[in-house]
Amino acid sequence: MKWKDLDLVRGIITITDQKNGKTDKIPMSGAVAAALGGVPRRGEHVFHNPETGTHIKDVKKMFGEAVVRAEIKGFRFHDLRHTALTWMFQEGVNIKTVQAIARHASIEMTARYIHERPEDQCAAVGKVGAILDSTRQNLDIPPGTVEIPSPAVSAASIRAREN
Repeated sequence: MKWKDLDLVRGIITITDQKNGKTDKIPMSGAVAAALGGVPRRGEHVFHNPETGTHIKDVKKMFGEAVVRAEIKGFRFHDLRHTALTWMFQEGVNIKTVQAIARHASIEMTARYIHERPEDQCAAVGKVGAILDSTRQNLDIPPGTVEIPSPAVSAASIRAREN
């Protein structure tokens, strides 16, 4: 990564040397921008090896060495990508947005990267229950009543019933 590819003010990384020949602009978090802003500039490349005086060519190798030193088993550099995309999705980021950030060509590829938690499914079902409870309250339907309003009920028809 070169300094010219970073816009720390706008929080954008420009990726030029891709397999498909395209140039992409991807956002970076404020924490990433702040961390990169603290890296000393020792040439055109962002990551500099003080031992060799050249830029770091293989981040994966250094990552692997750090994982070994930290005594973490079975964790690869690419797992960071899976983790970041999964966390975005779990925090409610739309899958199309996750796909765009990951620069995946298909939703199917993005779906391979994101991992659901069982509690996410419970929360999703709970949201449907909350919608039904809210609809019952708006329509003044007593709790325990079997009548379930049609999903096609519009906000306008609900307001008309209230008046």
